[in-house]
Amino acid sequence: MKATLFYQEIDDLIEFVTLTVYPEYTGQYRTSEGTSRSSGIALSGSLPLSDRVRLNGALTYTHTKASDGDQLARVPETDLRIGLDADLTDRLAAGISVHAVRNLFDERANVLIPMRDYETVDATVKYDLGQEAQIYLRAENLLDEDYQVVEGFGTSGRAFHVGLRKSF
Repeated sequence: MKATLFYQEIDDLIEFVTLTVYPEYTGQYRTSEGTSRSSGIALSGSLPLSDRVRLNGALTYTHTKASDGDQLARVPETDLRIGLDADLTDRLAAGISVHAVRNLFDERANVLIPMRDYETVDATVKYDLGQEAQIYLRAENLLDEDYQVVEGFGTSGRAFHVGLRKSF
């Protein structure tokens, strides 16, 4: 188990603000005069369930405050990931994870907009080819969750990736 406490102060934070969305998206960078703060805790760990199966998890809780006292946009209060990884054979491994985000806000014309909480499910299968090489299949957002982290901009639906990794 790992735990990290964090606290950060930023004077005159430079941030992107949305001015208009419709009919045309416009925005600009601005300096938020004063001090913005973020603090929280990040926890992560892995629990062996057997010699071939592990339960993994990571949780970040973040409390933010902009110089005007509002929560900072685009920083979720709670970000949780829980996964199960298994070594199916000496060369074949698979994993599945759930990612949940809570209390995320975006900003438009200096107004915070609550974003919908969301969960995604991801999975991966890896095969060790030997000599530091591995082929993999990764599936992201398996349940095709429709969510946004920036208001008005969609995220990827269900996606599949195939690849070859080689370490040198």
